Amino acid sequence: MRYIHISEVLHDLSEKDKITYEHSIRVGYLAKCIAKQLQLTKTQASQLIMGCCLHDIGKIQIPTEILTKDTQLTAYEWDVMRQHPILGAERLSLLQLGSRTVMDIVKYHHEQWNGEGYPSGLMWDNIPPFARICAVIDALDRMISDQPYRPAITLEEAKAELIRNTNSQFDKKYVAACLQIPDEELLRKEIDILELLKDMGVKEEQHDNFNFISSDAKRVSRRSYSTN
Repeated sequence: MRYIHISEVLHDLSEKDKITYEHSIRVGYLAKCIAKQLQLTKTQASQLIMGCCLHDIGKIQIPTEILTKDTQLTAYEWDVMRQHPILGAERLSLLQLGSRTVMDIVKYHHEQWNGEGYPSGLMWDNIPPFARICAVIDALDRMISDQPYRPAITLEEAKAELIRNTNSQFDKKYVAACLQIPDEELLRKEIDILELLKDMGVKEEQHDNFNFISSDAKRVSRRSYSTN
């Protein structure tokens, strides 16, 4: 039954905010790519992909006017937004969805190598390894994807930002692994969520459990919000 729960929470995220949903699926795909670079086992890769697809699931509980705001957040709004990792981990625990590894990705993906992240201010090896991976690929996708409040930067600019923030925000080991992913994969235009579900261990005959996710939501594209 747990994979039905995955479909339900992803559907809820898609209904809440398409941009966050699409970003989450792209981060899940990047998790698949970096798992190959790190030569993770099938089980490890499955957990990493699942955690990265669900990393922003706590944003379902963030007020829409804050989540979709197209101008700078106030200090109060940032405080609310920073609750999403804890809310997400609590949601997964309540649903009994995912392993401890998956929940750690959701809870700690905004921690920083130097201890200046949130929600717990963890640093160095105290941050779970897969959460450190998610931090890198989450940031990369945000930078190279257009957002309602700002246009994307180029892949080369994003790579430079990752390098610049190595050993402060990011673990250098996982930045290096990310930079080994071929550019065409980092910039992949379209991602099929059903393929990711299979990578999480969902068998093909179980795909009928996902029929209530719309066709548009099953195939994610990198959309442009530029007004130029």
